[in-house]
Amino acid sequence: MDFSFENSHKNIYYHFKSNNTKNSKICTTKAKFLLKYGREKTIVALMKPSIRQKLRAIADFFFPRICIGCGEVNAKGRFNFICPQCSTDIFYCRGGRCLICGELLGASDMPNMRGCHKCNDMRIAYKEALCPVVFGGKVKDLIHALKYAKALHVAGDLAKIALLHPETKAFLRDAYIVPVPLHWRRRFSRGYNQAEEVAKALIKTAPELNAKITHPLKRARPTSTQTRLSREERAEN
Repeated sequence: MDFSFENSHKNIYYHFKSNNTKNSKICTTKAKFLLKYGREKTIVALMKPSIRQKLRAIADFFFPRICIGCGEVNAKGRFNFICPQCSTDIFYCRGGRCLICGELLGASDMPNMRGCHKCNDMRIAYKEALCPVVFGGKVKDLIHALKYAKALHVAGDLAKIALLHPETKAFLRDAYIVPVPLHWRRRFSRGYNQAEEVAKALIKTAPELNAKITHPLKRARPTSTQTRLSREERAEN
């Protein structure tokens, strides 16, 4: 089963390609409904946890959550939109890493290093970086859904995934989170900043960390997408 995005009459939705035409249509219908109704409403978020859980259980019965990875119903599990089977495709970065750029350097018993071959020639203003998971598999599906398909409801799962890394909580404790800003034109066309949505989800999921969002940066000029650019081209862009 293949995963892709389509745009039909200004309604962006997931489409799960299948050799079986009937199954493909069913998955598409489920995914369209998920994108339209997947986000938790503010009034529900403000309710007591016990009431909220009961309402979610009722909603899951009538409108079951769909796994982003495989398109199957995901009524139970650690994540809302990644089923237990697809969650095995999430790979955490464990082992010696570069504290500056987050590059993995070796086995789990290898100590961390400050600086590596990837960043020694770079002018970096921050003190430390942490990369919780490998950008691939179902994590990549979640990020693309949030960024390109207006699936804001998956930000909570991205926050949960990041917080499962053993170093994330210490890294975020009492921190100021700065979402990378979008140029106002892109922000207007997209309707939101995906980095800010993940930051909000992190704070909502782990309020005990006392992290705060701040916006000291402003994007001064519009830049082209960096999806297909090399490291050197990204630096110039």
